[in-house]
Amino acid sequence: MSVLIRRATVSAAVAYAIAGAFPRLLGFVLLPFYARALSPEEFAQVAVITAVSALASTVLTFGLETAVFRTVIRLRGHPAERHTFLNSIGYFAIGAPILVALLAAFLVWQFVPASVASAEALMLAFVAAALQATTVILPLPVLRADEKLRSYMLTTGIYGLTSGVATFVAVIVLDLGVTGWWIAALLAAACYLVAGLATVGHRWTKSVSRALLLAALTFGLPLVPHALSHWALGMSDRLVLAPLVPAADLGLYSVAYQFAMPIAILSAATSQAVMPHFARASVDTAAMESLRPVATTQAIVIAFFGVAAALVCPSLIAILLPASFAGAAALVPLIVLGYVFFGWYLVPMNVLSLVVGKTRWVWTATGIAALSNVVLNLLLVPRLGVIAAALNTALAYGILLLLVYVHARRALAQNIPIDWRSLVGALGILAVVYFMAATLTSPGDLIGLASRSIILLATGATLALYAARFGTTQSVVARET
Repeated sequence: MSVLIRRATVSAAVAYAIAGAFPRLLGFVLLPFYARALSPEEFAQVAVITAVSALASTVLTFGLETAVFRTVIRLRGHPAERHTFLNSIGYFAIGAPILVALLAAFLVWQFVPASVASAEALMLAFVAAALQATTVILPLPVLRADEKLRSYMLTTGIYGLTSGVATFVAVIVLDLGVTGWWIAALLAAACYLVAGLATVGHRWTKSVSRALLLAALTFGLPLVPHALSHWALGMSDRLVLAPLVPAADLGLYSVAYQFAMPIAILSAATSQAVMPHFARASVDTAAMESLRPVATTQAIVIAFFGVAAALVCPSLIAILLPASFAGAAALVPLIVLGYVFFGWYLVPMNVLSLVVGKTRWVWTATGIAALSNVVLNLLLVPRLGVIAAALNTALAYGILLLLVYVHARRALAQNIPIDWRSLVGALGILAVVYFMAATLTSPGDLIGLASRSIILLATGATLALYAARFGTTQSVVARET
């Protein structure tokens, strides 16, 4: 049974990784073309509008994604109540985000200088954010809760294909610049929502429940400050850096983030794959011990992803992009380290949100981490430049990991289910591999890239054997217990 569970979890992780990565994959593949069509200064404009759009999307989800996921799982044996719940959430999700987005876009348009971002691009970005927020609230968490991996992958695949093709046509073929970038984003967001609603296949009726909606909002709204703090951790630095560094440096920083972003996507996909295990532990105390091999393997996998990105991405930047973007390579490892901390933070966060179900005060941890990031950027960036911003990202995510871990351990009233000996052993292997590969190979040519890739493949195979042995040991211990 444990082997079947591991296989199902791995399959889900792969599916969510593909689904999460594909929307970015075409953009990543086409990045060398965009780097020739857009200047570093134009990339800076895209970065600023992306930060504002991400802020809008964060607010417009109202913290409901986790609430919907958790509630749908808990209502599996109550189809009538589930139907009413989806009606209630769905009507709210379709109407509220777009209305708030239009109002916010009008207000922002009055204050943002045209030199920073055009009014047309901002309006397009806000509407796209609203459509994405609706998709995040309803179709996606329902598909994940029902473990409909094919439907989930189909939905995200349509989004990724639409986004990649539309952006290529608008930016490369039609040469519409930054405005074209956001026209494509709006089109892709619309297709995302339509595809998501179609794959869920919910039969809409007039049956609604104010109580169910309010219960979901009561659970979700306390997560909004938490989500805003995440935005401040991952996106606000673009806005902070804009007046402090040259636009070209901000463009380099944005490109470095795009190369590091797959680690955040893979970390989130890994977390999504194991979330059903955490959710089941909320209604079955016997399932808590089974989380130990799951959470430990999750942490090891994320660490491996981080080492791989820190070694490969600088080589890809040197080989694929014009020389004007070469400075982005030095920023990637530090940003990747921050995303590794983010991936590890998802373990105690899943304990808090899915096992314990206590999210009321978690925003304080993310708030402290976000404030640290902003303050450190204001203090250090004027002196050290964008390298300080990359370092501050890693430090802030490290603070977040520590604070949420402590909070989750107290809320759970026991240790977080992680096998520390196995985790430390795997991290030791990865540390040795990283420093050897970084020292002995060149990041700027194909030979160096090939060498690093071979080293990573060997390391991945070693860790897979290590994890398999670890999982078998844990299964024996669980049976004996």
